[in-house]
Amino acid sequence: MLVLRLRSSLTSSLTALGVPPAKAAEQAAQLSQSQGNRSLAAIPHFVRLDFAHATQTVFLAMAAIMAAAALVAFLGLRAGRQRASDEAPAGSIEPGVAEPAATGG
Repeated sequence: MLVLRLRSSLTSSLTALGVPPAKAAEQAAQLSQSQGNRSLAAIPHFVRLDFAHATQTVFLAMAAIMAAAALVAFLGLRAGRQRASDEAPAGSIEPGVAEPAATGG
């Protein structure tokens, strides 16, 4: 998601700077996959800004997913309906009790 958003933003920024669309898309793909082997001063401001916007998009998506999970938990879990963790479910073997040995036959 981050790379796709960054590539889209970089393409738009490069096109706005007068780079032909095909060349802008090619350069955006290359910049979005770079490994960070340049110093911060060597990275153009618009690239840093586009990366910040792409990161913001990812953070907002994660926040929305967490809010949805909280809503599902809030609406789906009812007080008193969950089993305490120290209770053994019906039909289970209690801790510390060995299972019967299987007989070969």
